[in-house]
Amino acid sequence: MSTTPTAKRTQDLARTIEQAECAQLRQQMDALARLIPSADPIVLDLQCGGVAVLAPTIASPRFNYATGLEGDSEPTEESIRSIEALYFAHNRPAIIRLQPGTSRWVFAALQARGFTLAAFVDVYVRSLSDISLGEMPPSSAAAAAGVVGDSANQIIRVTPAITPEDRERFIVACADGFEGGDGSSRERYETMARITASARKTQLYLVWIDDCVAGSGAVHYLDLPATGERVAYVELGSIRPQFRSQGVAAAAARAQLVDAKREGAQWVYAIVKQGNKSADLCRKLGFRLLHNKPILKKQPPPRVDQENGKAELRGEKLALIADL
Repeated sequence: MSTTPTAKRTQDLARTIEQAECAQLRQQMDALARLIPSADPIVLDLQCGGVAVLAPTIASPRFNYATGLEGDSEPTEESIRSIEALYFAHNRPAIIRLQPGTSRWVFAALQARGFTLAAFVDVYVRSLSDISLGEMPPSSAAAAAGVVGDSANQIIRVTPAITPEDRERFIVACADGFEGGDGSSRERYETMARITASARKTQLYLVWIDDCVAGSGAVHYLDLPATGERVAYVELGSIRPQFRSQGVAAAAARAQLVDAKREGAQWVYAIVKQGNKSADLCRKLGFRLLHNKPILKKQPPPRVDQENGKAELRGEKLALIADL
């Protein structure tokens, strides 16, 4: 059955966003390696054009996955085995995010090797072709003139976090907004924010209500050599609890979109966990759901302690096997 022009455009866009996600992971791991040299993150480039990343626990498990398996070519059994080997060697589960439309062979091969469906993430995209650069002042001038919102007679401003003092404000605001969200420690949230703040081609934002920092946001610019396109990955922001539901996230996102257009991006995208309220903001800002990405997971095999004949998995003793 032939592919319609609309379907072909959607497939091409999905491939572009997939390449951008791979580039964004590489960008984040480059930042982590410069920020904490002892962290020694691993970035494994796959033969098919995708990437698998292994970062230390303090940097957040959210980085530890493989994606882009439907990249330059169809993945081979060797690529899948290399993903397993990377994570299993460090007693971590192998996690793969698949692009919808991935060939049935890939799904079948992963299932045959013991991968199971764990969850989905939603990928939202927005073209910037309709964004007018006159909608608001440049973020670099926002501190002086950038009123971009008004909630309950409170002035909302979005400013770039450029100075060392503002970068620290960004890190604290991120940790304040995310703390308690998924049970991670504050140290981990601060490390995640510092990775973002250290990433190349990244613009950081502070959102102010009156004279208080209410939230933060970031845009990562990703240049794709294969297509010559520039794509922007939007982190929709962290809002301090006392400032939620006051238009802070929307103000930050509008500034991010205009700046992304000004910086030459053709598309912006955001990755949202299914059920997250950020999806509502995406839709209000003109993003559309590109696709749901299935997340497949395979747990590492038990580790055998040769000395006492015990099997261990994720640090838990499972069974005595020496006498079997």
